[in-house]
Amino acid sequence: MNKKPRLAVQPSPSTKPEGEGFWFDVFMADRAVRWIEHYCKHTVGTLAGQAFILSPWEERTVRQIFGWKRADGTRRYRIVYIEIARKNGKTTFCAAIAAFLTIRDGEPAAQVFSIAGNAEQARLVFDEATRMVLSNPELHKPTGDVEVFKTSLYVPETGSSFKPLTGKAATKHGLNPSGVIGDEVHVWTDREQYDVMQTAVGARKQPLQIYITTAGYDRNSICWELHDTAIKVRDGVLDLPSFLPVIFAADLEDDWTTPETWRKANPNMGISVSEEYLAEQCKAAQAVPAQENVFKRLHLNIWTDAASRWLRTEDWDAGDRVKFTPAVLKKLEGATCYSGLDLARVSDLSALTHWFPPGNPVSDDCWVKLSRFWCPAEDITKRSKALRAPYDVWEREGFIESTPGNITDFAFIEQAILDDFAKYNIMGLGIDRTFAGELVNNLMAENVPLIQVGQGFLSMAAPTAELERIVVGHKVLHGGNPISRWCISNTVVRTDPAGNLKPDKERSLEKIDDVAASCNALAVYLAGEQSRSAPCPWDDPEFKLAVA
Repeated sequence: MNKKPRLAVQPSPSTKPEGEGFWFDVFMADRAVRWIEHYCKHTVGTLAGQAFILSPWEERTVRQIFGWKRADGTRRYRIVYIEIARKNGKTTFCAAIAAFLTIRDGEPAAQVFSIAGNAEQARLVFDEATRMVLSNPELHKPTGDVEVFKTSLYVPETGSSFKPLTGKAATKHGLNPSGVIGDEVHVWTDREQYDVMQTAVGARKQPLQIYITTAGYDRNSICWELHDTAIKVRDGVLDLPSFLPVIFAADLEDDWTTPETWRKANPNMGISVSEEYLAEQCKAAQAVPAQENVFKRLHLNIWTDAASRWLRTEDWDAGDRVKFTPAVLKKLEGATCYSGLDLARVSDLSALTHWFPPGNPVSDDCWVKLSRFWCPAEDITKRSKALRAPYDVWEREGFIESTPGNITDFAFIEQAILDDFAKYNIMGLGIDRTFAGELVNNLMAENVPLIQVGQGFLSMAAPTAELERIVVGHKVLHGGNPISRWCISNTVVRTDPAGNLKPDKERSLEKIDDVAASCNALAVYLAGEQSRSAPCPWDDPEFKLAVA
């Protein structure tokens, strides 16, 4: 392969002027690039055995990482966040940097770790670095300086090492890392190992953490937190001089079917990923709508809403155009609505939703949706710690009502339903027909019009289609409830052979309780309005046939 021309140094958008203490060390930038391109080789594919010549984006990133210095001569950047589409050489690039940090960086007794969402993923970068070392006699013993073991690379002369860590091992205290490579952060299920690394690097003079990933879809994750920080640093919203954002992604408004758009997220297009391959993937995504989000996330590096799209959050967000002020909520008292309940069997969220059809006191042509959520207090603490969802924030803001203990408090929810029954003209309360118990009996005794709703395709197809129709048509006003939005973004649907849809709790990213409650409510509406003063239709065979 021919040697490419050198690139001019391109400082990141967040670079401060020299007068504020930062300066560029051309020698150190050149040193890192020269070492990688001389000692590191490709180890797989058609390029195996050839020198690893950095592509333009890779060289620019290496120069920024190792060239920019603080006034005291240490590296400026301590955290590097790289977000790039698949097949753009992430593993090879990170393996080369890890090898440099271990063998040549000069940190006394360097400890470099590869971490990931699981042990297999954590080994990918380590195994690639190991192959690089073994492919070059200048590096490994007996002619080189590096000893190669099954779970580590070790340099006896400096006492430096590079090791892969499993998620469990990465959370152990006592580590003293000088370098961290965090791979595919979008699949990490919690932030614990990230937090441990933040505290562990404190003893090092110039620690370097590199987190590299493809875009994800969980906006309650450490990956989204890093992504959000990177965007704000890049755009000058946050002043974090030690944070280097490197993001290659298409924009939402781009035509996702064109090579020009693909190139924005794939700086290695024509090098490690071909235009023909991306064209094939794009064609497949156009043929199967459920694959569109997969293509956009993996190959255009666009953050999507779920693994398989049902409703776009852009359509849902259109329903936030009317704020639910006390005055607006007051108008709905006494108004006709159709309600749905989704109860947690043991713990976690329970949801109650009221749907006021068009012609209500707030809107002539839109549905108005009110939602209430409950969660055991101990579950709120657990979920908040895991950061899968900010339950604690939602509780503080009044969107979640906590109930005592660690299991669902049906008595608490029962009283809330009775309060709403007195406040609104509830024509029917749809519930999962498999649910029974004291709560059901008590509500029936209070003449709450409970309606059994089956959860199969026969019952769910019509309300699911209706929910999709009014959301896509921007005919819902929901006041911007964040839990409702979260549930919508989590929802994946299942299709039967006839093309009917229904929400799929098992395959959905996270909780979809509000969607389940909404479908129960709309099932009641579609089955026919039930007078609030009419007898409870619980045992009416004709009505059960209509909704079951």
